[in-house]
Amino acid sequence: MRKGWTALLALVLSLALCTGALADVTFVYEGYMGYQGEETTIRLSSDGKDAGKPLQLRDQEGCVLIETTVISGKGKWNVSFVIPEGTPGIMMSVYVDGAEEADDTVLLAAETRPGYSITRVDRDDKKIAITFDAANSASKTSEILDVLDKYGAKCTFFVIGRYIVNNPELVQEIEARGHELGGHSWDHKEMPSLTNEEIIKDFARISAEFEKVLGHDVVLYRPPSGYSSQRDRAIGRALGQEVIKWTIDSRDGFSDTTLNTVIKRVQNNAKSGDIILMHVYGKHTIAALETLLPWYIEQEYEFVTVSELLLEGDTYIDTDGVQHLAAETAP
Repeated sequence: MRKGWTALLALVLSLALCTGALADVTFVYEGYMGYQGEETTIRLSSDGKDAGKPLQLRDQEGCVLIETTVISGKGKWNVSFVIPEGTPGIMMSVYVDGAEEADDTVLLAAETRPGYSITRVDRDDKKIAITFDAANSASKTSEILDVLDKYGAKCTFFVIGRYIVNNPELVQEIEARGHELGGHSWDHKEMPSLTNEEIIKDFARISAEFEKVLGHDVVLYRPPSGYSSQRDRAIGRALGQEVIKWTIDSRDGFSDTTLNTVIKRVQNNAKSGDIILMHVYGKHTIAALETLLPWYIEQEYEFVTVSELLLEGDTYIDTDGVQHLAAETAP
């Protein structure tokens, strides 16, 4: 996973606070999204002072993405270039006549076409990941941690930003007990309804809170309500966060679901490599765990975090959201 993106995100967000442009050429938007190996379009703005001068877009390592010239006169214009393959995200800067402009760095989120969220992992070594979504209330989190400790299970908690703000010590305890935390947006707004700028700011806020409370950034992201678009997946991955959904929804978060239904939905379906969705506030969560954990352990299954479940090395995600090790001829 990529590191150091929190500082870069802060830089991106600071651009929005600039009241007066110090540079002749700037990006119109704070972030852009495109597809690896395909042409994408970036919109620039100029006050006309450097009209006709050579212009370059470069990534954070100084590689030139495109060379053109500044338009004549004041205005906005589009430049297009092919995003390098294998580049999930870069910071772009504008250079005019060889000099870097003052307030001109933005995030370019690049995704494969099409890009899928991970719903399960192709493995047969009897490993399963139970995950818990957490909103504002800590609810039954402490009880859940005690049950997990009882059976030696390690899990992943996807928390929203407000949950971290309201329960910083509990968040630290989750990690201290050997579990993993992932991001679940700042306040559970569904990402497809947001603009690129709003999505970037959402990731920045929760990343900053993770840094503040845990001292490190987040590497997993679960879309609120499971609703995701190509844009939030691309932005999340550009910031080093893999996009995780689930294989089986236990429905423990539904008030009209019975305990038996929750248990059977998991027992009858969950197998090696699966990701199970539960919630910290579920009516039957504790009782279901008390049945499911020993039942799977008896069959020699191991409960691991999502990061431990994911495959390492060169992988791909198929149309069903299953992560595989890359083959010579992946689909």
